[in-house]
Amino acid sequence: MSPKQSQHKSTFPDDLWTPFYDAQKKAQSKLYQKIEALRCVEQKRNGKTVSLSLYVETQAQFKQIDVRHLEDKFSTFHKLTATKIHLAIDPTPNTTAPQTPQTPQTPPITRSNSHRLTPLPLQALNHTLLDLNADSPSLAAMQQAIAADQKNPAIYTQLTKRTQLLAGKFHCTIEFPWRLQVGGQRGFDERLLPAFHPVYGVPYVTSSSIRGAVRAWVKRTQGNDKADRLFGTLENGVGVVQFLDAYPTKPCLSLDTATPLWKWVDANVQYSPEPHGMLSLWRPILTIGIQPTARGTESDIRQLLNWIPQALSEGLGSRVSAGYGQATIELRSSDTTKKYAFSLRTAGIYGAVPDRKTKQTEFRPTAVRGVLRYWFRAVALAMYSPASVRKLEAEMFGAIEPKTTVGALTITTDLSVERISQSSQKPHYFEGDIYLSALDEPTRHLAGLLLQLGSHLGGLGNGSRRPLHWNEPHPGLRGGHWELEDFIWECDRVVWSEKILKLRDAMRAWVTLCIKRWSDLGLETRIDAIPGNGSPGNGRQRYQDVLNARSRLLLLPDRDLKLLEEVQDWKMNGMKDTVRGKALSLMYGNLKFKGVNPHSKQGNVEVGGSASTPAFATISSNFPFDDHSDVTAVSYQAVVIFGAQGHTQRTAFAEALIKEGAIEIPLQFAVNS
Repeated sequence: MSPKQSQHKSTFPDDLWTPFYDAQKKAQSKLYQKIEALRCVEQKRNGKTVSLSLYVETQAQFKQIDVRHLEDKFSTFHKLTATKIHLAIDPTPNTTAPQTPQTPQTPPITRSNSHRLTPLPLQALNHTLLDLNADSPSLAAMQQAIAADQKNPAIYTQLTKRTQLLAGKFHCTIEFPWRLQVGGQRGFDERLLPAFHPVYGVPYVTSSSIRGAVRAWVKRTQGNDKADRLFGTLENGVGVVQFLDAYPTKPCLSLDTATPLWKWVDANVQYSPEPHGMLSLWRPILTIGIQPTARGTESDIRQLLNWIPQALSEGLGSRVSAGYGQATIELRSSDTTKKYAFSLRTAGIYGAVPDRKTKQTEFRPTAVRGVLRYWFRAVALAMYSPASVRKLEAEMFGAIEPKTTVGALTITTDLSVERISQSSQKPHYFEGDIYLSALDEPTRHLAGLLLQLGSHLGGLGNGSRRPLHWNEPHPGLRGGHWELEDFIWECDRVVWSEKILKLRDAMRAWVTLCIKRWSDLGLETRIDAIPGNGSPGNGRQRYQDVLNARSRLLLLPDRDLKLLEEVQDWKMNGMKDTVRGKALSLMYGNLKFKGVNPHSKQGNVEVGGSASTPAFATISSNFPFDDHSDVTAVSYQAVVIFGAQGHTQRTAFAEALIKEGAIEIPLQFAVNS
């Protein structure tokens, strides 16, 4: 195909439009003169074209084309029974031509005269058919939108310059270190999509969203009177400032997903992983512009411009409590935030792609949130009834069922080191800070203790129930290890017992605070301190793990346990006992304890789990340091066996650990203990 011909190639492969167009061009037909400037997007089902969407640039071109005549010609050319053709005026701005503003105040978004214009994200979403037979019907549409976004960097440059010109000197640049999602509409399968500009077709942040976030911050930190004067009220009219819509400075549309692993079903929390694909903005940089109204002064505008970064550091858009939409972490106020330095080595931390076969590693604050939520339930269900725990969980983390609730805790991460391994034989490494933010101390204190507990009893990311090791023949590198720099507990019965009691008391104090808050709001305050049976279920139906009397917590000292940074060749050394640890080697060495191998089908799902059933025992390696000599104290593995009471094989695993020298820690979470 010649370069000229390739300009008319459809957005989709194996198109039918190009040969039809080339035939009309060769014949120099009258129809060719009318379709020369058209751009075509083909709609396919099961690999076959079912309709065409054709776009013209002007109303005059639109009137020149007889759609029915074009349908007949096209169908005859390809010997088709019929092909539906949709004709529309394309409102999309040009994404390739240089900017040629007519005036400094309102520069136009220009278009070129090229025969083919690359579709923009909104068009790609609208013109991609869903494959209802696929596991994720909307995945193809989202991928097409991302591809379209990446091909159109120029429009973001033009829109950014436009904002800067409109705002003059009153604009600022805000960077988001992770993801941003400002929802604008319900999308495929009721998934929330980002807001797309109805004319420009690209993701953007509406002026009302920015205004709302900044106004809430000003109201909380500067008072109602200040907020009302700056932003206006219904009674007193407009304020002193107006916000402009904000656009990313470059393409950043990205595939994303929310995958809740556990969900409430009546009085139980069932294991039911369900990925929900969506789109969000990956590490966007926004140019935010503001303008004074007739009531505004330059002093007002400058003051507000200085406040915008601080306001948006507390969040913009949706899913803020899970780490989305938070900017300029350094400016977060210390009186409401606790910082925890951490490091993580992992075989993988997935979740950005709803396709399970795609192993795309990305450190996600939502993974930290998932760990906190899991251990919150594990502790709370040992102290209170399931109905009460569901209510308390919504208070801490938020919920969408049975009603939408905003959680009290916000989680943010700030990475200082991010090494994504290019080899499947080496772990990924992350280092940075976790921020736990809440307006009250009891919430922050409880969340911090849960974070510490989770770092000692389990991992973060894929294979979180196993320490980092090599497993042959499947899946190779497995598990992970993370630790909080200043919070590594020693292998000591007294230390662990004190931590358990401190966590129990923190939960009690926080619940007392919740009851008072509900009472002040005139809400139902009843909390039942009568826990359910807390069974983790079985290999057929898995339920939430609970740290109650049915479970057993053991610490197995292991002086030969090797520091992970000392392991250079994981394939060669990752299977050794000095890396796996005594507890994991004991589990893998006995078919009554190890998980079911997906190939040989050998193993015991009721202890070690399977590919589809979480193990009933978690094993985590811990490397405490001596405070005085700065050398490693006794390394050990912490093992929790859920539902061991009355279960022969799980009890046998606990007793085997005790024979190896494990220390048992009493789980004293019951309210009356």
